[in-house]
Amino acid sequence: NSPAAILRVAVETGLGAETIERLAALAWKQQDRDAAKEFAEALAAFQDECPNIRKAANAKIVTKSGGSYGFNYAKLEQIHPIVKPICSKHGLSYSWDSKVEQGMLTVTCTLRHVNGHRESASFSCPTSSSSGASDAQKFGMADTYARRHSLTAILGLTTTDEDTDGADPSTITPEQAATIRDMISAVGANENKFLLYMGVGEVEDIRASDYRRAVVALKAKGE
Repeated sequence: NSPAAILRVAVETGLGAETIERLAALAWKQQDRDAAKEFAEALAAFQDECPNIRKAANAKIVTKSGGSYGFNYAKLEQIHPIVKPICSKHGLSYSWDSKVEQGMLTVTCTLRHVNGHRESASFSCPTSSSSGASDAQKFGMADTYARRHSLTAILGLTTTDEDTDGADPSTITPEQAATIRDMISAVGANENKFLLYMGVGEVEDIRASDYRRAVVALKAKGE
């Protein structure tokens, strides 16, 4: 069913150039449809497997009037180690391109599948701010901000705050913490990256409701 195979058969059977051209166009169109279908299936499989990502970082914004407010968010360096291995498992990869026009930075995240199909999402933000950072630092912060939002959009990620809907807020037991530490050592995991993935500062801070997820993640690391 590949375009090359169809064209070969068409030439071998002596079909006219116009017929071959139509067959080629139909073959390429069908191949594009198949690729888009496989991409959608891979993205759906990724979204089924990818956990909600906890907002482990906090930002404090100072307003022009001198007041301030804060909000929680998931850092790009927290998101990346979670989503990249799951993307790879399903034949997906992503990259960014950026451009600056009239003081606005636009970052485009392109998600590709091994079959060749790709989709993109863009996010724009100003490169300047009222912070005391240098111009280079401001650009770097804007770039990271736009990359995070474009990646979140193209993958359909969900970021969440701490559970407040009645879930058990207790942390894991000392015995469970010891088990987690033993597994981290056994599989050669980076403890800091693992804690970032779990959205906590220490192993003992892992929520009881997240214990199974922690064990599954470490088992997967060791496979």
